[in-house]
Formats: sequence, structure tokens, C-alpha cells
Amino acid sequence: MEGKDLPLPCVPIDTETGQKERTDPFEELNQGNDNQIEVASELEENENHEDQTELPRPTKETRNRRPPAWLKDYVYVVKTSELKETGNPRINISDSYMAFMSKIMKLETKVHLNASAEQFHDVFGSRTHHIANACPERVQGVDIHEGEWGTEGSIICWNYVHDGKKCVAKELIESIDSENNTITFKVIEGDLLEHYKSFKFILHVIPQEKGSTAHWILEYEKLKDHIPDPHTLLELVNEINKDLDAHLTQPQVSRVEVDVHLKASAKQFHDVFCNRTHHIANVCPEKVQGVDIHEGEWGTEGSIVIWNYVHDGKKCASKELVESIDTENNKITFKVLEGDLLEHYKSFKFILQVIPQDKGSTAHWILEYEKLKDHVPDPHTMLQLTIDLSKDIDAHLITQAA
Repeated sequence: MEGKDLPLPCVPIDTETGQKERTDPFEELNQGNDNQIEVASELEENENHEDQTELPRPTKETRNRRPPAWLKDYVYVVKTSELKETGNPRINISDSYMAFMSKIMKLETKVHLNASAEQFHDVFGSRTHHIANACPERVQGVDIHEGEWGTEGSIICWNYVHDGKKCVAKELIESIDSENNTITFKVIEGDLLEHYKSFKFILHVIPQEKGSTAHWILEYEKLKDHIPDPHTLLELVNEINKDLDAHLTQPQVSRVEVDVHLKASAKQFHDVFCNRTHHIANVCPEKVQGVDIHEGEWGTEGSIVIWNYVHDGKKCASKELVESIDTENNKITFKVLEGDLLEHYKSFKFILQVIPQDKGSTAHWILEYEKLKDHVPDPHTMLQLTIDLSKDIDAHLITQAA
């Protein structure tokens, strides 16, 4: 409970300069001089009024000595019952006052990022072990020691290089706030505690119109006064931020590929996907319900087609641009513009090249994609659907030829 508008122990103020002397605000109490002690009482609502003790009233001189504003954050007031029992006031001191008295210090930095606030926070919140992939020369590994990734109370171990020396830090994930993109790591073991009594890394990622801003606070208490402030560690944090941002914003295009042997000729098979795509629904209606032209004409680059299909037991749709056609090499590329696939992937392409063989041909399919998030699975089930479609179309073409 904060003392209201009542007299509190004061820090002396120089009447000529108006400057407050930042000494221990409870020095007078610690000296035990009853004539100098003025304590404001705060009674609980259910406390018996008979238990009240008359406190000394402030004098005219002390009444004018109002406490500075910063002191209000530090004082909790005692009950008069405690004063009656002990004969001495007992002051409970808030965490912020303890921080003031224990010389906890801070260094801060703000780094502009091209990545979104959610992306950047997700790396430190849930995928901290991937940081070593982004900057292996600075961070050799981040391993889970207790708990699970992305949960408060978990303990992780960092292996990193600081000032040219290999270092270790065991850290407690003290708090995570995904909604506000904040996370706090508290160092509980390691090289840093050779010089600092306590050390915390506090990250707050703030969304911006373009990208975001990473606001880092290094909060620490030195073991000895001559210990330097951790400016080089703050610089390391800056460098890791830049490496991570570059890693998150560069295209992470992956691909899965497959070859499907066909009895049909390369020209026949390519012609279906290039000029007669709308007939595919007639061949395998349980897999493809329809392929319709949305813009342009069949068999022309720049045309847009809409697929209605079943994937993993779910009805799906995909609007695709016919990005390129190479009739001579039996090649075609479809680029997904809209649809279910873009709920999980930033980009997606289907690339088909049909290669003539002595007997029949080979359909070489490439699925080229960029995930929205690392935990999104690779599209192996979509690749299997492509294989099944290829076999159904091949069987249909052979039957027609017969």
C-alpha cells in the first residue's frame, strides 16, 4: 500500500540549490531517534480501533519538508499495531526501492528490423535454438535444459562468443508475453555472473509501419564498482539482431521433387496441363472437382486458372497464374496467387517438365515453396496428390490411345 498524502521520511533538500541529496531515505529511521521519526499509519478496515496508537504529530518545520516525488515509489507504510508491539516502526520496502538501493543499472538499445514484430519475437520465444543457424560465428548453440521451448519457467543454455572468448549462460525464461511481443531472460549461471550479481535480458519488439523495432534492456548489478558496464555485450546483441533480421527476411525457398514414369508420350501429357487443363476433372473427379479459366485463354502465358480439388480430405481452391510455357521442352509453371496453400506458405509454384524416354516419358514435378513459419510442414502430401493425378491422367491417355 502506498502512503497517501501523509508525511513520510524525507530526503534532505538543499534550500539554496533545490537539489535533493540522494542518500538512503530511511537513514533517520535506521538511527533510531524517536524525535526524528514520523510514520504515517495505514489501518486495515477490519482492525479494532482500540488497537490504535497515537503517533507524534508533525511539527511546523517537518510538515514543510515534503518528500520528493521519486520517494513515493519506494515506501510502504506500517500498521500502528506493529509499532505498538515492537516500539519501533518496521518499514517494508518495495522492489523498486530495493532496486534503487542495490545499484541495479540498465543499458538499452533500439534496433530497426525489416522483419515483423511477431516473426522476431517468435524466434526468441519459441525457436531460440535456431539462432545458431543464423549467426554461427556468434552463437554456437542454444539448448533446452529444463521445460519446453516457449514456456515461462523453462531453462535454456547459450553457448556464444563474447570479446573473443567462448562463454556459457544458463538462463531462466522469466516471462513471455506473446500479445505484446516481450520476453525476459534471467541469467542464473555462467560467465556473466563472474562479474555481475544479477543479469537480465529484456526484449520488447514494437510493430512499425514498415518492419519493427527491437528494444533491448540489459539490467544488471555489478559485484564490484570497478566492473565495466556491459557495452560490448550490448554490441553483441545488436549484431545478433542484424543477423537474425537478415535471416528472417531473405527468401527461404525450398523444394520437393519427384519423377513419375508415364506410358504416354511427353507431348501428350504436357498438352493436358497446358491446353486441356479443364479436362482433368473428368479423369479423376474424386481428386479434382473442376479447373476453370479465370482470365486469358487456355494454353497461354499470363492466363489465370482456378483449381477446385481435395487435399488431405479437405475441399480446397487455388487460383494460379500460368507463369511460363515452353512447348519445345514440354515444360509449364503454375504460380499460386490465392487459395488454401497460401494460408501456410508465402509462395508456392508447381513446375512440370515432361522428358521423352525410349518407352513413354517421365514427368518431373518440382514443388517450390516458401513457408510462412518454420513449423509449417513440407508439402509431401501435396506432392503425393500430384503423383496420383499424374498416374490417373496417364492411364486415361493410354486408354484413349487404345
